Amino acid sequence: MSLFIGDIVESKKLAKAVIELINKENDEDYWSLATLGEAYLLLGEKEKAIDAYSKAVKKEKTHFGNINSSYHQIMLISKFTQIEVPAEILDILKPPCIIAFSGHMIDHPNRKTPRFPAYIESSVKEELGKVIKELNPKIVYTSAACGSDILFIETLLEQNQDDMEINVYLPFSKDDFIKTSVSFAGEKWEERFLNILNKVSPKYVTEESYFGNDELFSFTGDLMIGISIIRSMTLLTKPFFLGVMDMEDVSKKFAGTSDILSRWPYQDTIKIIDISKIQKNKQNNSSEQQHNEDYMHKQAIPFGIQREIKYILFADIVGFSKMREEQTPYFVFELLKVISEGIEKLTIQPKVLNTWGDAIFATFNKASDMIEFALVINNIIQKTNWTERHLPKDTNIRIALHAGPVFNGIDPITKKDNAYGSHINRAARMEPVTAHGQIYASEQFAAALYVEKGDMYKYEYIGKIKLAKDFGYQETYSITKVK
Repeated sequence: MSLFIGDIVESKKLAKAVIELINKENDEDYWSLATLGEAYLLLGEKEKAIDAYSKAVKKEKTHFGNINSSYHQIMLISKFTQIEVPAEILDILKPPCIIAFSGHMIDHPNRKTPRFPAYIESSVKEELGKVIKELNPKIVYTSAACGSDILFIETLLEQNQDDMEINVYLPFSKDDFIKTSVSFAGEKWEERFLNILNKVSPKYVTEESYFGNDELFSFTGDLMIGISIIRSMTLLTKPFFLGVMDMEDVSKKFAGTSDILSRWPYQDTIKIIDISKIQKNKQNNSSEQQHNEDYMHKQAIPFGIQREIKYILFADIVGFSKMREEQTPYFVFELLKVISEGIEKLTIQPKVLNTWGDAIFATFNKASDMIEFALVINNIIQKTNWTERHLPKDTNIRIALHAGPVFNGIDPITKKDNAYGSHINRAARMEPVTAHGQIYASEQFAAALYVEKGDMYKYEYIGKIKLAKDFGYQETYSITKVK
């Protein structure tokens, strides 16, 4: 602070004291080393500053948030003081390169027209190696299908870098993913897939079965796009999209690489390895027979119900259980009524809407409609004078949002639309650990919302929170509307 208000003498005095203290204690954790680097920088001892920052970053490895805090501090020093920050320090602390990856699978034996034949595998891997060397990614988002995905991950792992974060997303259960996206290419590809999962723990869009729902592939693509962008915004950088695809193939298969690419917002950060060019330079030594058969049996869902991606809300009024009995009518006909009036003004109404005591449950078809619904409810709770309505002054709410595949159908008892499934349960387990007055969202919801609406909303990373009733953990964001 002394430095930023222009008190150079005091700032140098403090810097010397900090250096003496840290060296005396022999502290070598990240923040001690980063603080040491800044102190040396303030004293003009640039080489010592560079050395301290270098050691700090090596200690921190994939804790990019902490490194980014130091980068932000250095940028403030560079902008608002007369201190010259060495380029070496900026390079050490610079934001990590982030890549969202998608690419074609190796050709299925039944494919009529070759697109990614097995004989160009080594050439594709060579090109991937060149791009990885050029960009030096530190954070990547990808799936793990046979062909491009597995080649990409294998090439990354061969770098032997302990400061690289590899996020592998599977759209549904591992066994079903192997059936849909790996095993048709042969046992060796399945072995390579399992070897990757032994080294990188996968993240699941849903841990349940495929059920023939191709929407899950598209949703996984949106997740990788949205999270890579939200993460890059937090780290003051811009992500790359790296694709392996046939640029001469004008068809845009639903949930395919070209479909995912069409939703990428930054034209200046797209890198494409065009396999049509590679294929032209290679001789086809393949003797594969071509057929036209469906290679994945789609599991039927009984009773004619649908399984679709939905955007889910669970909300709970804080302090409801402590309300006096005489306040109950006011809760129903004041609080719930004013919320109902707010909901009725929305253009898009929820697909499912229900209440249980003080809990509100809703689903929508789009993330953007759901967030507006949640904001309306939260604004009503925060801005209403509840004492005037005979309710506790500190009446508040917790709102949790999630997204995932759910079963939709008519409830046999109520005869109304309802939704069921593990992702309904996950949203319900997020709500009790949500901060009062805030809207918490899973990374699945946050990513989908960003793909729909871009930077209309602010995403603050909360962390990997433990869910209620031992339901596991969830990467979570707090979402507010940009004013």
